[in-house]
Amino acid sequence: MKIHFTGEEATYFNQLKKSFHNCKVVSIEDDLSVKVHFDFIFPRYHARKQHLFFSQDLNRLLEIQEKEITLYKQGEQLAGSATIKMEYLTPLTKLKT
Repeated sequence: MKIHFTGEEATYFNQLKKSFHNCKVVSIEDDLSVKVHFDFIFPRYHARKQHLFFSQDLNRLLEIQEKEITLYKQGEQLAGSATIKMEYLTPLTKLKT
């Protein structure tokens, strides 16, 4: 599953700008029904292309921003809402192979 945000003008100052968006992970079950798996809040950087990929079990989130790759895991549900917290794990570009 992929979510794609396109960037705006990429000045250094614009790369620092971000806002937080409420995203939903859904799957289309058939012609008449959509299943909402969970929703999560995630930053969107205004001047960068940003791609989000989920593992098949939806427990891991891979974020790609230009040359940066970051891995997150599904965390706990926020109190009083259906929103899941995505927890930062590691930048994959710094992993040693």
